[in-house]
Amino acid sequence: MNKHNTELNKITKVLNDFNINKIDKTSHFCSRKRIIKPFELVMSLITALGDKSVSTVTDLQRYFVKLTETDVQYKPFHNQVSKPEFSLLMK
Repeated sequence: MNKHNTELNKITKVLNDFNINKIDKTSHFCSRKRIIKPFELVMSLITALGDKSVSTVTDLQRYFVKLTETDVQYKPFHNQVSKPEFSLLMK
């Protein structure tokens, strides 16, 4: 097994739906799962930051909408990422 596959396995072990939702419960980020779910939010942010240069929260919101095929407006998205618990989720 080459180094790339080993690192990919490590990343997918940590960044999966079960683990992120488990982290969400301990950070108390989402009390109710609505349109913006923790796993989709985390994955869209990591993908956006790794894929291109992002300069505003609006860029992150647009990437989330594109990736999840939802119609989340800026304000609800911003409300989620501005929660104090969001930083705990991302750590």
